[in-house]
Amino acid sequence: MSAIALTQSEYSTIKDSVVFFDFWAEWCAPCREMEPVLDSEVIPNFPEIAFYKVNIDEEPEIAKKYSIRSIPTMLVVKFDSEGNHTILETFIGLQNDIKSMKGKIAAAVEKANS
Repeated sequence: MSAIALTQSEYSTIKDSVVFFDFWAEWCAPCREMEPVLDSEVIPNFPEIAFYKVNIDEEPEIAKKYSIRSIPTMLVVKFDSEGNHTILETFIGLQNDIKSMKGKIAAAVEKANS
């Protein structure tokens, strides 16, 4: 299972959900290193979350909304019924402690659902 490439038009339809954004670029080596880890070790553990990849070169408007300055940056975000968002967790750079990352994602999902 992998993250879905997100476009601006699809972004505007996200409501009432918790999502994971992976901000990346093709030229970013750490981003390419994170992709298989996310696909095999993170995404399968959170079927209740929609996982999206946001290519910052192709979708700069989305990256600007979240003030992305460094990649990879990964966010757990809660959207309400109006489409407003709250960032619940942020991961910047290559993540080496995947167990810790999964624990923080689980805590963010719990917080979003409480």
